[in-house]
Amino acid sequence: MNRPELADKRESVLIAGRELAKAILQQWQRVWMAPLNLEEQRRLDALQGAWTNFEREAAACGIDVELTFDTRLLRPPVPKVPDLAKMRRAHGVLEWNLLSLGLAQRRGQKNTEPDGGFWATAGPGI
Repeated sequence: MNRPELADKRESVLIAGRELAKAILQQWQRVWMAPLNLEEQRRLDALQGAWTNFEREAAACGIDVELTFDTRLLRPPVPKVPDLAKMRRAHGVLEWNLLSLGLAQRRGQKNTEPDGGFWATAGPGI
């Protein structure tokens, strides 16, 4: 490519990026107004996915996206890696001890066998 074509392509990529960034920020406003609306959240996810594709295209054209755009809200969130220690703290000591002994499955089961307790002597009428 010669210089004018490269400059034209770079400018068209920048214009497309500005439009995409504007659409993402408008979608963020819609999500903030209705945070439980899953349809709006899916639209935001799709736009943020398009942003990652735009970043690849901009890098191919030699555009530094970090300097040109504020990417904090434009990129999709980084998925969290599960932390085993935090999961252990969430369950508690008793549950982890029962899990380690293999008793956790039996803890939720009821004993339905007649044991001759207090209600066994009450008779059939109660």
